[in-house]
Amino acid sequence: MRFTSVLLFTAATSTWLVAAAPISDPFEYDALSLIARARAKDDAWCEYESDVAIKKDELDLKQAVGVRKSVLFSARLTFPRVQDAFKETFEGSDRQLAGLAKDAFVTMSGSGIGRNARPGVMTAMAIDKRVYLSSSIKGPGSITYNLKTWDVRQNVPQGLKDCMGQCKQSILDMPDPGEGTDNDVPREAHRTKASCGECMALYQFFEDNPTATNCRGAIFVTVNDQPTESDKKDGKIPAEFKALPVKDKVRVVDPCGTDNFDAEDGKVWGCALLTSTCPGGRFIREGATPRNAFDDYFIGRGKNSNEEADKEKKVDYEKSDRFFETKSPIKIDTSNIQLEG
Repeated sequence: MRFTSVLLFTAATSTWLVAAAPISDPFEYDALSLIARARAKDDAWCEYESDVAIKKDELDLKQAVGVRKSVLFSARLTFPRVQDAFKETFEGSDRQLAGLAKDAFVTMSGSGIGRNARPGVMTAMAIDKRVYLSSSIKGPGSITYNLKTWDVRQNVPQGLKDCMGQCKQSILDMPDPGEGTDNDVPREAHRTKASCGECMALYQFFEDNPTATNCRGAIFVTVNDQPTESDKKDGKIPAEFKALPVKDKVRVVDPCGTDNFDAEDGKVWGCALLTSTCPGGRFIREGATPRNAFDDYFIGRGKNSNEEADKEKKVDYEKSDRFFETKSPIKIDTSNIQLEG
């Protein structure tokens, strides 16, 4: 019998919250619990817990109008017994990695933050021994761009700066159509001001690996709970769709810019171009059935049942490819940021 392992994050896997203390104050970390559940096809549940340090960053993002709030959910899973977490732990399955992203999104949606205040997507990025989970950023301004000069901020890790620089050069090498862009972002900048889940996953990776010169082999998958055009009736979202639980709404989505980055019009670029800067990497496309793009995955202790979880010795579990760690939350460097406006 095959089971579904579901990774759940407590209330805020990682949040940026308003605080009265200066942004130079040390970050605070809360030791919370990561609960992994395995569910059988007959809906029998088994549960097991692992202690995990989940980042809770409290900081000021100062603006002329006062302190403003931004929110980000993120986590890092390290699988120390494998060389390639995607191929070995997730069996090289796009659907399994998508399942992890879906579970993280569903848990984020139950964090107590209202729908209009929480981030809209969750991205899983698998690379080498690790999987980085990151939402998009919800909040004012940009932590990656100075919105007056559109220069990349100094706090951004060098590896991400290099990736963004490649994208900027690609767009500037194209003829300028002279029509302007579809939003308030100049054509050489990321269309969402680099606030997407893919951008923040890469931010985590390069912050975690400051000597890395590229993101070779990275695999990305992003999910949200937005309706498709086929979900709508007469152009409107029907009440029956709105009433669905989040888990039934979640779908895989293409990275931004997939449909509106044109090598000939040269007007906008987004995460489709950004993820292409990872040599040998790729993103998982939404496909024809984006809500049927998820599968079982096995992480944590006890692969198939409560009984196996109870019987499996710690030493045996820690030798398995299911063993993961979530130590040392990654610090997102927001020092010296003064939001424009």
